[in-house]
Amino acid sequence: MLAYAQSVLDLADEQIAEVTRLHNEALPSGEVPGRMQALIKNVVENQRSVLDYTAQAVADKYGCGTRPYWMGMKTPGDFRIAIEKGLPGILKGHRKIADAFERHQPYQPDHDWVLHLFELTPENKHRRLTPQVGGNELRPQPLIQLATSGSRISGPTAVRVRFDFSNPPVPVLATLQRIQTGVEEAAGHVCSEAGL
Repeated sequence: MLAYAQSVLDLADEQIAEVTRLHNEALPSGEVPGRMQALIKNVVENQRSVLDYTAQAVADKYGCGTRPYWMGMKTPGDFRIAIEKGLPGILKGHRKIADAFERHQPYQPDHDWVLHLFELTPENKHRRLTPQVGGNELRPQPLIQLATSGSRISGPTAVRVRFDFSNPPVPVLATLQRIQTGVEEAAGHVCSEAGL
């Protein structure tokens, strides 16, 4: 992977650790801190940048004469159109590189993370910080027995164990981590095939 892209990915990893800490601290109150939302914005922007840096490095090395972004197409036909436009000549002249890009498209198995990243990035960058809501995953809350009287006090029967993004409706921490892993794999794969 490109050294500068790896540095950005490493920073995203550090930010995910901070998001995780804030996420877990906020669960009891159910109130999402603004800092957590701001960090999520930075994480997804950094993750997206790694992919875009990779596409640009390919364009530079192979003389495409373009300023491409990573393609996130929903069908193979759309992908072929996008790669010809963004990276002209790669599809026909450098099939292994084109195949590496295609391997990491949303229509491929286990690559829904690409769509999640592409939905979260512009929302957080241009519109607003993506709201998070209490996830539907609950953990039973044990009953508390008072030592002095022996009586039981019951509180909530369950507590939330995670926050979800409101759009897309996926778990915050698991999604950020899956995107992180996916970005590292995708950028590494393309860089390897492109000789970067």
